[in-house]
Amino acid sequence: MNFKLRMKKMTNTNQLIITREFEAPVELLWEVHSKPEHIERWFGPAEMYTNVLDMDFRPGGSLFYSIGNEQGKMFGLVKYTEIQQPSKMIYINSFADENRNIIRHPMSDTWPLEVHNTLVFEALGNKSKLIVTSVPIKASEEEIDTYRNSHGMVEQGMGGMFKQLDDYLETVTS
Repeated sequence: MNFKLRMKKMTNTNQLIITREFEAPVELLWEVHSKPEHIERWFGPAEMYTNVLDMDFRPGGSLFYSIGNEQGKMFGLVKYTEIQQPSKMIYINSFADENRNIIRHPMSDTWPLEVHNTLVFEALGNKSKLIVTSVPIKASEEEIDTYRNSHGMVEQGMGGMFKQLDDYLETVTS
């Protein structure tokens, strides 16, 4: 598998941009990002499981999920703001409690409560490229600093998750 991950830190901005190519057509890459039965198979850290608890994939809809292991679980909430199949998905993600209320990151009191994400899916023949742009919103200076200082950690986490996605894409045709 040809693994390509590029991260670009934008100087003097709050953006983190990660670009990744996949050995799958763009339609399949879109499908595994937009259907709960696929998301549960690759999303999240390798040592944890993901359960999609509720998903309404449309602008104004949301994805509510849990990620856990034998030590416990945490919840996440995605609010979709724009969907242009199969080329663009925009959403705001947050940590949440079991009642879908937005909460602080379980391991950081200064992580931004909300992060705005734009995913751009580009066809490259039978391959595809995904460009993820993330930026904290409604964040204090301290939260923005925490986000900026965590770019390396986010890059590692996304790299591991994209490796899982690569492995999963080898097993699914659509």
